[in-house]
Amino acid sequence: MDTLVVLHEARGGQWATGLNLGDLSWHTLRTRRAKHGNGRFDPAPARRGFDPRDDARLHARLWQHLRTRATFTAPARALDPTPVTCTLNAAALDQLRGRQVLGAAERHRRRLT
Repeated sequence: MDTLVVLHEARGGQWATGLNLGDLSWHTLRTRRAKHGNGRFDPAPARRGFDPRDDARLHARLWQHLRTRATFTAPARALDPTPVTCTLNAAALDQLRGRQVLGAAERHRRRLT
């Protein structure tokens, strides 16, 4: 299940910016995405210094917040800097909770629209 597909739909379609892990975690959880993980892991250059283990922990916190509070805050459109708070409907919550499973073709169709 792709969390960003669910959030794009909840926000009213794809917007130009603002639905990446860094922006969502900052606006929703007030937590910055960490650079350079703790430990002996050396992130690949393609990850721009972000540790995938820290990203996984941050995504788990965000996912738990979405499941329990059913809201998220994301940056608004490029010309309007005001953050927008969106509420997840019952169908989106069912997807996040694993009660409604979409096939790959349906996920792809929704992502494109």
